[in-house]
Amino acid sequence: TWGIGTATSTRSGAWQYTFINRGSTYKLTVTDGTGSYTLPPRSHLVAYCDSYSVGNRLIFPSTTLPTLEVDSGFTLSAGTFDLSASSGAVSFGSGGVSIAGGGLTITDGGLTLSAGNFDASGSTGTFATSTGANTLNGNVAVSNTNTFTVGAAGSAGASTLYGNLVVGATGTGNGATSTLHGATEVNSGGLTVTAGGFTLSADNFDASGSTGTFATSTGAVTLGGDTTISNSRTFTVGSAGFGGRTTLYGNLVVGASGSGESATSTLYGETTVKTGGVTIEADGFTLQAGDFVASGTGIFTTSSGLNTLSGNVVVADTNTFTVGAAGTAGNTILYGSLQVGASTSEKTSTLYGNVDVKAGGLTVTDGGFELKAGNFDASGSTGTFQTSTGAITLGGDVTVSSTNTLTVGVAGTAGQTTLYGDLVVGASGTGQDATITSHGAIDVKKTGLTISAGDLTLAAGNFDASGSSGTFKTSTGDATLNGNVAIAGTNTFTVGAPNDAGDTILYGKFQVGANGASNQNRISTFHGGVTISTGGGTGGSGTGLEVADGLTLSSGDFDASSVITTSSGAITLNGAVTVSGNNAFNVGSDGSTGVTTLYGGLVVGTTDNTKT
Repeated sequence: TWGIGTATSTRSGAWQYTFINRGSTYKLTVTDGTGSYTLPPRSHLVAYCDSYSVGNRLIFPSTTLPTLEVDSGFTLSAGTFDLSASSGAVSFGSGGVSIAGGGLTITDGGLTLSAGNFDASGSTGTFATSTGANTLNGNVAVSNTNTFTVGAAGSAGASTLYGNLVVGATGTGNGATSTLHGATEVNSGGLTVTAGGFTLSADNFDASGSTGTFATSTGAVTLGGDTTISNSRTFTVGSAGFGGRTTLYGNLVVGASGSGESATSTLYGETTVKTGGVTIEADGFTLQAGDFVASGTGIFTTSSGLNTLSGNVVVADTNTFTVGAAGTAGNTILYGSLQVGASTSEKTSTLYGNVDVKAGGLTVTDGGFELKAGNFDASGSTGTFQTSTGAITLGGDVTVSSTNTLTVGVAGTAGQTTLYGDLVVGASGTGQDATITSHGAIDVKKTGLTISAGDLTLAAGNFDASGSSGTFKTSTGDATLNGNVAIAGTNTFTVGAPNDAGDTILYGKFQVGANGASNQNRISTFHGGVTISTGGGTGGSGTGLEVADGLTLSSGDFDASSVITTSSGAITLNGAVTVSGNNAFNVGSDGSTGVTTLYGGLVVGTTDNTKT
């Protein structure tokens, strides 16, 4: 039944339907329920139907075209653009081909672009070629920060570049890093790095399979690990006459310690060791020609074995010559003469230790001999010790050992010996006393002579202190004056001090003044009592006090507990006289009594004690 709307009448034959899409935006889809046809905006479609076909189908325009020529664009809005049944080529004009979705799949025959650009820059998808050989006939640029990857990790094929490989560019900040996760094999032409250097971050740098040379750049070359030159190969720096400096900051080992593993170092030119020195542990050092010059500022240390200097040795300028170290030095033996300084340039020799002169002695012809520290010890010698004839100064304590003597000059022609310090003879220990024998006068100029122990004995000659204005003091023990003692001039003799005096005992007569002219009389003054003992002890006698020219008592009492014998002249008693106790008052003796004259009364006894 064909019709429009609700028509139910049937028709026979074929009918044409025209569909017009007047819209300017939307597409129009015409369908018969099974098939459909889409009209783009502002287009039309003519479809047919007939009464003989089964299924009430519209007959749309055929999609099979023997030849299709499109003058202004070709758009596939949906579905698949399938050229798989065609064996011919697909050619596109200069306007390019735009595929909005689904991509372009070529199952056979390939894709050939005869002119124009192949541009997929507007796509965010991937670009996958076939698994066959892919040829890129023009320059290939991977834009911006995109990467170029061949294969996948662990399953990549070989990438063969028959031309040069440029990574990065020459401008500032245009450098790029090449990272190779695997071996790189350069079969010819070598590898040339014109800038940026070559860095191996891990694994080995192995050129052992090459027979070519290994040439570095002319800049500084750093070998960051142990470097071994195999077998009998050599290591050469520069060429003869044009070699540069070789600097080794670590140790240099030539040969090895095993048997037959030693090697010889041959140096054609000077060798300068800036620091660390040269150490030879075996076989010695032999200089067959030329000079051995160590004029630098370092030290020169020989081996500990016997060292022989076959020629003259000169230590230049102000440098020193040292044997051993402080406290651990060996002997220095000179079989020839030793000269220090010169006749026009005197020098000082400093010796920190003993000097043993086996023969010939030590002779100083000029400049003197000065010992600033340590001992001057000639105790091991049996020879004499002779100084110069000039002034001799002994700056420290001087000890003459054992029973040796110290002699100044010879008898009759000796010079003066002056001691500005104390003089000690002997010592304080038992049996350590010593005697001073002076064959001549001793003149003590100052401080006096002090004897702290022992006696001062004058065996002969006079003890004369008359030239001194000082005092004379004895010890606190008994002082014995064995000869006559005369106190000269108007000098006095005093025992003790007021209220602090000891007794003065005179076993002989005591005489004051002289019996010559009247000016030789002297007055004795006693500030205290005077006791005169008579009898004189065993075998002796005393005469009491004999006064040749009167005795006058100016004050105090005259107290005599023994017999008083007066002179034969007149005796005057100016005060009361009392005879104590049962003592008697006798005048004269029996038969020869003189007259007793009493100008006053005589009282015998008292009123209560009558006497006859």
